[in-house]
Amino acid sequence: MKKITLLLLIISTISLGQKKVEVYKKLANFTCECAKSKGSENLTDVAVGLCIFESLNKINVKEQKIIGYNSEKKAELSDEIAENIGTEMAFICPEVFSNLESQEGQSEEVDTDLYFTGNYSATSSNQFNTIKVLDENKSPKDFIWLFPFDGDALLMKKKINVGEKIEVRYREQSFFDPKTNAYKIFNEILEIKLL
Repeated sequence: MKKITLLLLIISTISLGQKKVEVYKKLANFTCECAKSKGSENLTDVAVGLCIFESLNKINVKEQKIIGYNSEKKAELSDEIAENIGTEMAFICPEVFSNLESQEGQSEEVDTDLYFTGNYSATSSNQFNTIKVLDENKSPKDFIWLFPFDGDALLMKKKINVGEKIEVRYREQSFFDPKTNAYKIFNEILEIKLL
């Protein structure tokens, strides 16, 4: 009886492993299609990451469970899932990786950081934590707070008051906006200085 139970356990483990490989191949195909549609010669790591998220939304809940992905917790996408998709992509669309490597070498030479100076207006929490800054004409500009950055303690400890002048170093990032069902450019904060 113990031998039969052990045999069934081994068979189910092998079967689950095969199912995982099938799901990762499916995801890799979706991601490759997405990357090629964006023009693989101008592809960035961010664009490939967005394609991975788009691909994960195309598989059903059962397939998501097989690889351990929770669509409710997208921010917690494991490195293992992304690496496994990437490994399968290397066999399906190797040209995507070769173009990414050549783009990485070129992008290191260009400083894409932007700067904005204005008066702090407010912080809100909707889709992301958003910082609103007014320019000299009282026109608002929004910046999203996604990751730790230099000067974030000023906001966390409420050391910046409404109306105080600040400088924001940021970069433009393309993220999927579920409200509009399209990609949208957001200003990601890299640093804030109180002036």
